[in-house]
Amino acid sequence: MIVVEVDLHVTNRCNLQCEHCVYDSGKLNMVDMSFETVKKLNIGFKNMGVKEVHITGGEPLLNKELFNMINYLHSEGYLVRLQSNGYLINKEVARKLKTNGVDHILISIDGLYETHNKFRGNSKSFTAACEAVKICIDEGIFTRVNTVVSKFNINRIKDLMKKMNELKVNQHSFFYLTPMGR
Repeated sequence: MIVVEVDLHVTNRCNLQCEHCVYDSGKLNMVDMSFETVKKLNIGFKNMGVKEVHITGGEPLLNKELFNMINYLHSEGYLVRLQSNGYLINKEVARKLKTNGVDHILISIDGLYETHNKFRGNSKSFTAACEAVKICIDEGIFTRVNTVVSKFNINRIKDLMKKMNELKVNQHSFFYLTPMGR
């Protein structure tokens, strides 16, 4: 059986400045996707046989209608995945994500402390992402970490994998750096 999935880019706004962002998020001024647009898109999703909706951005948590979108998509029978940098996730946000129907969360972590923080342009981003992973796991959300592999982190991948094992992530995925965006 083929599983049809859709990536739903709900905002281009972002709270970080990732060097390797393929969307160049935060630089381009784009209007956030509205809840009404998601409801209209649902008709096409049903016609295409979509089973999973992956919500992405920028940072999706910056879209003020995100929780309504998640709740609606979940109630329509989709498996809902959220991709986040983790910076804005605390216990309250994680509970709200779970309650509204997030089945899986994908948090980007691209290296250990210095490497990840440099990639993200924020000295607290590694700690925040790791804390978000722990919180999401504690709230019962399937938690996957995405890592973009580059010349800056390739020699420390084993150490990063050890850290992710310590955090008890459900899945750890690796992607090659695609030189786009910034």
